Amino acid sequence: MEFSRGQVSMESLLMIGFLLLLLIPILGYTLGMLANESWKLDAQQASMATKRITSIANRLAMGGDGTFSTETVFIPSSVMNITTQDNEITFFIDAKELGVIEESAIADVHLDLNPASNWTNIHGMNVILMNVSGGRVLLTK
Repeated sequence: MEFSRGQVSMESLLMIGFLLLLLIPILGYTLGMLANESWKLDAQQASMATKRITSIANRLAMGGDGTFSTETVFIPSSVMNITTQDNEITFFIDAKELGVIEESAIADVHLDLNPASNWTNIHGMNVILMNVSGGRVLLTK
């Protein structure tokens, strides 16, 4: 049996086409699963950020009034809002199908967010000024 040059080329294209038809849905499914599960990594990163902020606040409070520090903190992309209440700082995370989850940490000192700073929808690396005043730590972005 003799094959012409064009026939072998056509068979190769058909084989590559069938492989692509199989691989594209698998790749799409895998990427979709990764996107849906990214909130788990964001929750872990938010937990680390809250603990870091409270740890630094505790250290600064030992220095007394006027002690300050400028810190760079990574805030994950799914963090929608940050709040403080007394000694607790809370990150609200969009966990897709699960809704909103909270990651919190408690400091030994009262924490306040500077109301002049926008604490909603902040993502990535953020420079935060932490200043001790009147027995509390003020966080300014």
